[in-house]
Amino acid sequence: MASKTKAWYVIEGDSGRLIAAFVDAKGSCSCRLYALDTGRFVRKSRADGSFGAVFAALMREGFEFSPPYQPDLVATEKQRLPGEIVRAAKMAGQRVTSSNR
Repeated sequence: MASKTKAWYVIEGDSGRLIAAFVDAKGSCSCRLYALDTGRFVRKSRADGSFGAVFAALMREGFEFSPPYQPDLVATEKQRLPGEIVRAAKMAGQRVTSSNR
């Protein structure tokens, strides 16, 4: 089975929940963070290696969700995440929260 090159998570940040978009490309990886409530871009981190290893601690603290499509992540740094992606993350968060009760 081939490893995934992209993954989407909802994680807990210092100031609330965030959407995290993880990507592997050409021996390095990145993590873009967005505000869960608005989809506003917060920051990007890059490193050598795969996101599964480099950002494992972030991923353990959150939960994965599947967006309806993969947006152009570079464009989202200026334009925010599309509403459909934000809604998918919020819906996944509600399911996780209600299943933990």
